[in-house]
Amino acid sequence: MIVVNLPEEMPTNESLELCAVLQGELQLPLLALVVNQVVPEIFEAMQRDQLADLDEPSEADAAAQALGAGIRRAAREQVQSQSLSRLAALSAPLLRLPFLAEGATPGTRVSKLVEALAQASHT
Repeated sequence: MIVVNLPEEMPTNESLELCAVLQGELQLPLLALVVNQVVPEIFEAMQRDQLADLDEPSEADAAAQALGAGIRRAAREQVQSQSLSRLAALSAPLLRLPFLAEGATPGTRVSKLVEALAQASHT
């Protein structure tokens, strides 16, 4: 079996439960976990913790908007990091597919996903 997941809390919980049933009750092998829409980390763990302590700014100026975007991105990275750590505890290869921004052609998107899978299978 190959389980596909998003690096978010609820999908990770559901995937862990599914894997337990697949491997336990059904005795099916878990060949891989595919985690879709993984964003590259731009913050270190300490920076994410510092941003998590801040409140979203209520102002609408550019600096406040940038700070708010940073806070939201750090929170997403934190949840993603926790999800990936929890999934890595399973005894199966963890294949990460990148988050693809809007605007790319379908062919470009497929090429990027194939490239990511090829790289993941060589590590």
